[in-house]
Amino acid sequence: VRHVFHAPLTVELKDLVLGEGWDMGLLTPAEIKAGKAYSENAGMERSLGEFHQKILLDFMNKYGIK
Repeated sequence: VRHVFHAPLTVELKDLVLGEGWDMGLLTPAEIKAGKAYSENAGMERSLGEFHQKILLDFMNKYGIK
């Protein structure tokens, strides 16, 4: 079982507090489909991870996000 919660982002990304993990950012559908995105902290392109990518792709398909 997996859950995806979504809501409008009503504050700037810089105002959010990352409580766990190394990086936080907004990804484009193209980056999600590619399974990788540029990480400012790493200074390079990083993989999303196959399981996380599948969750996001399933969510995008369910809501017609191309």
